[in-house]
Amino acid sequence: MDRDTAKYIHQSNDHPNVYLGVCQICHLLKSFKDLKFLVPKHWKPGDKIPKFLIFFNSIQESVNTVKSLWTKMPSEMRNCLV
Repeated sequence: MDRDTAKYIHQSNDHPNVYLGVCQICHLLKSFKDLKFLVPKHWKPGDKIPKFLIFFNSIQESVNTVKSLWTKMPSEMRNCLV
């Protein structure tokens, strides 16, 4: 991910159709294993994935997470994660 082409989106999450969910962390944070449910195992292009939003403590942490989730997606669909 190139910082020069990265998109920065700043919006409020104060909407009636936005729900807050909290999951217990079971693995090391740097393994990203606790986020694997976001991209279903047998996902393929055309399948719908519910929109999600993850909050991070740093930009670098978000970049590392996106790179990890990209490995679970076909290359032509990786632009779906910003």
